[in-house]
Amino acid sequence: MRAALLQITSSDSPVENLALLQRLIGEAAANGAGFVLTPEVSNCVSLSRTHQQSVLHLEAEDPSLAALRDCAAKHGIWLSLGSFGVKTGDDADGRFANRQFLISPQGEVVARYDKIHMFDVAVTPEETFRESDGYRPGNRAVIAKTPFGTLGLTICYDLRFPHLHRALAQAGAEILIAPAAFSPVTGAAHWHALLQARAIETGCYVLASALALAALLGAASWFSGTVRLTLWTAGGLMGALLVLLIAALGLGWLARRGSQITRGRPALRWALAAIGTSRDGAVPAVLALGLGLTVGLMLAMISPDLFWGVHIGAGAFYQVMPHTIMAAIPLGITAFAILAMVMGWRRYWQHTGAVWGGWRSVGDAVAAVAAMRHLGGETAAGWRGGGGCHTADDRSSNARRIYHQLTMYGFLLCFASTSVGTLYHYAFGWEAPYGLLSLPVILGTVGGVILCVGTAGLLVEKRRMNPAVRYETAGGMDNAFIVILFLVSFTGLLLLAVRSTSMMGLTLAIHLGFVYSFFLIMPYSKFVHGLYRFAALLASASESRSIQ
Repeated sequence: MRAALLQITSSDSPVENLALLQRLIGEAAANGAGFVLTPEVSNCVSLSRTHQQSVLHLEAEDPSLAALRDCAAKHGIWLSLGSFGVKTGDDADGRFANRQFLISPQGEVVARYDKIHMFDVAVTPEETFRESDGYRPGNRAVIAKTPFGTLGLTICYDLRFPHLHRALAQAGAEILIAPAAFSPVTGAAHWHALLQARAIETGCYVLASALALAALLGAASWFSGTVRLTLWTAGGLMGALLVLLIAALGLGWLARRGSQITRGRPALRWALAAIGTSRDGAVPAVLALGLGLTVGLMLAMISPDLFWGVHIGAGAFYQVMPHTIMAAIPLGITAFAILAMVMGWRRYWQHTGAVWGGWRSVGDAVAAVAAMRHLGGETAAGWRGGGGCHTADDRSSNARRIYHQLTMYGFLLCFASTSVGTLYHYAFGWEAPYGLLSLPVILGTVGGVILCVGTAGLLVEKRRMNPAVRYETAGGMDNAFIVILFLVSFTGLLLLAVRSTSMMGLTLAIHLGFVYSFFLIMPYSKFVHGLYRFAALLASASESRSIQ
């Protein structure tokens, strides 16, 4: 007897899930399977009791069950429906049954089992799950005799209770059925170990089918509970980015065509130049902002109840968006950004013909960067005594240098905050959000305020620059980078203020969107000028030491 384990991602639509199951069962049967198993809650995965009440049925009236009985008979196979959510008809109780069905090749239900052990756990004092609020536990263990062996029926959380499996084995079970809908976190930590333990303890074969997560789309499907939504969202993202690209190009074209109306209007000329420069233009700005807002809209659509709920205490952020997904998304983006910047920095260093001057040269270059060398203007007395950059009225000002320093040190403090938070999470198991007096929050708050002031000041100083210089240098990418950096810091501070309210989900989504956008445009933004400036200052320091 060949067995097929269907690994699927159930949605909240029984109709969609039925079509998926029928197709996969047909494929399994065509490949020689005589016994096909599906995961837990194959008909509907939903956190909404109202929705479940509207789509679930009594066993005798369930169209999906009837269709799958016909499917088993059509293919002449044994079919284990890992479980269906079904109404019990108990109006006084009002809860559903998490029921497993064993269907014969004749399409008959030969065994049924109601899950005994409900997933009622307290992960943290603030984060609890109570399956028993919606599902009524069963009260008896079930075995089923088949031509290929005696089956012991279990469902998901039952796996954690060895006495049930021991009783099934003692009653004659040779094969244990363990359909499940484990979460990605508990599944990775416990799933395989528990399956192996139950097999070793009982001497039985264990057949386990679960909800499958296929990379990012699979994770999104699990999080949303809707396959169709996931696929439409993925396609929608690509379509949205295409629309954003077309819109950006259109804005740039209009800005360039409108140059004639800027005569005598320096402010308007600067604004149009900022979005119409053919070299960079509005494309990165529109795409970055669009990506940031898209993340928020996606989360709002996927899980409104969680999104607008009030979550407090350790791990509150991860109730809106699982940590694995939150960390996985920027991982690839950051790796790409770092690779692109390293390659660019290497080419720049080789192009300048600079030579390595030792670690003392590195110290000199770091000191020059920290003091913002060349941003205070050059004098015969040295780079520290300059009068600053020229404003629109040709006056010298050191304001640009000051705002540059605030931006740099604010960014470094925010980076330090993120690094400490990462250490807390992975080294000590402490989950965000952290207390107001914790080191990550203090560093992030101070850094965020400084970064907001620095970036806002840079935008103001760009407006005050000498018009001739400003027109040549004010590209869309430069402005987009400063704006995105400001929005990252501002939304981070806003998240701190509203994290204990129903606005936390929306603010977190928008903040993460801008963070991801920042890393996405970073290799092509003015951020890299800091790397190139450091390379130039390092080359200068190396040359100076070689002369000495």
